[in-house]
Amino acid sequence: MYSSTTHKDFNLFIKQLRDEDMIWVLHVMNKEHEEQHARRDINDRDTDLVQLDIQKLNTINNTDEIRNKVTGIYKDINERDTYYLIDKLKNFQDTLLIRGRSLNEYKNNKRLLYFALNYISTNDRQYKAFKDIHNEYFRFLYTIFMLPSYYKSNCSLDNIESNFSTILSKKPLHFKNFDSDDFYLWAKSYMDQDRENARVHKSKNYNPMNPEEYRIVINAIFDDLLDKDTNIYKAIKDKISNAWHQKAFREKNKGRKHHYHLTDKTLQCLEILAKKHKMTKEKMINELINERYTKECMSQDGSHLYTI
Repeated sequence: MYSSTTHKDFNLFIKQLRDEDMIWVLHVMNKEHEEQHARRDINDRDTDLVQLDIQKLNTINNTDEIRNKVTGIYKDINERDTYYLIDKLKNFQDTLLIRGRSLNEYKNNKRLLYFALNYISTNDRQYKAFKDIHNEYFRFLYTIFMLPSYYKSNCSLDNIESNFSTILSKKPLHFKNFDSDDFYLWAKSYMDQDRENARVHKSKNYNPMNPEEYRIVINAIFDDLLDKDTNIYKAIKDKISNAWHQKAFREKNKGRKHHYHLTDKTLQCLEILAKKHKMTKEKMINELINERYTKECMSQDGSHLYTI
């Protein structure tokens, strides 16, 4: 174990870094190790190096683990190599023109975090290489520390935060009339099964673990839709609202029996429709009535336009 002035300087340097800085410290450490092994310079976005970074990040639960790992490894490295690493770390840090910016909000506000990741995914093709990082906050940090359009200027993050703030002021909740755990859990399941719009809303990319996360995810999906295209946003939102109205209407009237006379032609049409949609005639009648009622007799906020 070494205890030179260089090692003390190294420990002091690591100690004064912020938690989020540990993401790029791990990258620089991996790069230094790979360059020594290959005996050549390696680009920061080298495919093998990025995959190594991702592999390491996916085994880590928090940034303290990186800090402890780095200081633990280099306490047994000679003074010359430690000095060389300090130099590498400082050089990389100097390229990060956003290093004075607070990133705590992205850690504390998952809805903002999702908005940022969606924004980056849409606007920067290189982000695709980082999608295998499981921890979404780590993925965000790694992305902004690796892509010049984010670390060389505050403009990109300013745009993200400005756009998010505008959307949040307009739509604190996208489904304020249905704001319940039952709705958000149902909406996520409904969207996951919606093949027609799967490539637009990409609901399967999210894996919420509890009711509050479901609430965040549904609002985050519609933040992204509203930011990209208001027409698509409205169409998908209306589709989900109508489906939820129909579900609520069916449950409210479940089990009540009625008898009506149908003409032979109407009965034949009903049988064909039921066969086409692979459901019973009774369920087909319910679907048709609920759909027609939702379109003609209910407002967008879910209130009934007519009474008996």
